[in-house]
Amino acid sequence: MGLLHLLVLVCIGVSRGQRKGENIIDETEKAVEEPRKVIEEAVIENEKPNIIFIMVDDVGWADFDYNTPGPSAIPTPNIDSLAEQGIKLKTHYVHPTCTPSRAAFMTGRYSANTGLPFAMYPGSVAGLPPDMPTLPQLMRKAGYSAHMVGKWHLGHSQPKQGPIGRGFESHTGSYMWDLESYTKLMWDRPWTKPYGADWIKAHENGSYLHYPETRHSTIALTEEAVTVMEDHKKKTDNPLFMYLSYNAAHSPLQPEASWLEDC
Repeated sequence: MGLLHLLVLVCIGVSRGQRKGENIIDETEKAVEEPRKVIEEAVIENEKPNIIFIMVDDVGWADFDYNTPGPSAIPTPNIDSLAEQGIKLKTHYVHPTCTPSRAAFMTGRYSANTGLPFAMYPGSVAGLPPDMPTLPQLMRKAGYSAHMVGKWHLGHSQPKQGPIGRGFESHTGSYMWDLESYTKLMWDRPWTKPYGADWIKAHENGSYLHYPETRHSTIALTEEAVTVMEDHKKKTDNPLFMYLSYNAAHSPLQPEASWLEDC
């Protein structure tokens, strides 16, 4: 990015738990030194690191090679590389559905205390309590710029419930749950009619655009995240907090043809 520091945090959106008897200490101790050095340098220089938090949806514990004794069924070389260079939090658990995991992350509270203990369905009027501070709001008070790219799933019936209303300066992605990766149509079941398309680009100044994004959602979100980082570098000296929340690997399972060749 050409910025002072970049701290990348990767969260598994749904955990299946760790295998019995696995050593949960060794890997964390081995991997802790380099990230700690980066953070200490930032503190010494009295500068704040840029933070990119990446959340992946409905991915299990054993879906990454770095959590398995041998190669898993799903090659994950880039995530494995990040894990080897960072700190692995092997006693971290999350909720088994989309909304509560996101509610807990956005507020720092158990999801039951946010009123969102289960995945929100289309048509729901629920959302995060308006008097409950959110992570982007607190990051901005600390001097950060805050942007979101990806899936929200924490309230959509009113703009004040969405990412912009809850503290982000911009948001590109979806409000809801189960999207077709190319058309962005939102489904309840594959054999029923879709509810409609769910894709938006919105900004804090009130401008927004619902548009037909035809790229695979994983590709579209990745490229948008890069654009946000590049634009941020040009426009401000504030440190960046970006929440990158992928729709994948949530159903429907729709890989690009070239990805199948690699597998």
